[in-house]
Amino acid sequence: IAVADVNNAFALSIYAPASGDMFVANQPGWIGNVNQVVLFRTAEEVVGEFKLDLMGMITKATAAYENSSEGINPGQFNAGDRDALWGVIELAQEAYDDPTASIADYKAAKEELREIYEMFKSMVILPEISTSTRTTWYYIQGTRPVNTYLTAPAVGSGTPVKGLAVIHDDTQLWKLVSNGEGFALQNKATSEYIQTDFPTGTNLTTQADLPVKALQFITSDEIFNKTFRFWIENSPGFSEALRLHAGNGGLMNWTGDKTDNSSWLFVSHLDALKLNFETVRNEARAELNAAVKGSVIGQYNEEVYNAYKSVIETAEVFVVEDMTEEEFVAAVEMLKAAKAAFVCNTEIATLQSPTPATTDYWFRLVSASTATYAKGKAMSSNGRE
Repeated sequence: IAVADVNNAFALSIYAPASGDMFVANQPGWIGNVNQVVLFRTAEEVVGEFKLDLMGMITKATAAYENSSEGINPGQFNAGDRDALWGVIELAQEAYDDPTASIADYKAAKEELREIYEMFKSMVILPEISTSTRTTWYYIQGTRPVNTYLTAPAVGSGTPVKGLAVIHDDTQLWKLVSNGEGFALQNKATSEYIQTDFPTGTNLTTQADLPVKALQFITSDEIFNKTFRFWIENSPGFSEALRLHAGNGGLMNWTGDKTDNSSWLFVSHLDALKLNFETVRNEARAELNAAVKGSVIGQYNEEVYNAYKSVIETAEVFVVEDMTEEEFVAAVEMLKAAKAAFVCNTEIATLQSPTPATTDYWFRLVSASTATYAKGKAMSSNGRE
């Protein structure tokens, strides 16, 4: 029984015709099931698959090297820590390019590179745990919604921790305090801690006392702005799994796919304001570039268009490396005010044909939805096409 595989080759489901017994399992009903087949490969194809595995590891390690950076901030590396990774990447590339390399050579090169890659991640600079003599406050950026930060919106145990856009106050500032073998997260505005004693699938709140479960950092494979993000999980010794996750309703414990909105970036107050300004500025530019000047409904008259354009161009001239906290806040407010005034023509009369109708105006109604079933489709007498 031929079953096409992902490479458009064919696999065989081997069975005994008289009894129907499968070669893989005695389940006649599974005959033809792609999960119950054996695929015949040539020796060259098998060697090629191990070579592809090595290239996958080379690509992953190279991306980590090229997208990482040296510095003093969490998620960066000390000078020289990246050199060892690059050296092993070059050795792995030599093995990949060697026409005489065997399966054993590819496997050895991949394993060596994998070990050095994990060692490389372990050398990343971690957020600093505050002490009685030194306190460090961080903004903690999640991934859902985009460019939002952990926030304790009100004082009082049991308050849900939210992910909100930058607020220029202490509700989004957190410090790490020692807690057993790990740490806990304490908010500056409320002095309360993130509760870590809830089961998976539960939204996390604040509490007055140090939580029982301590936290630890695990360097993720996710990188933002040449800075590694962290997974935050319970420290060794606690059997019930915990991972901080940016849920739709706020911070939660969720131990599903760790690549799904579960990585966190630790940035300073100034860096958070800088990132927020750059995001708002770039979104404004994208909105302006997508706008159309004109008098028809949905278009922008020239005066409105040029006013928004002028503010955006002013913001684009600012040198972010030289800006202060107050200047970042003022620039964002300037862009937001300009955005609020950037209103398209909503006059329905612009869609109406003249009376008497010397010319008829015909329009195609196209969905602006991002959903696959509706995106780019137009309304017709037969429904959506």
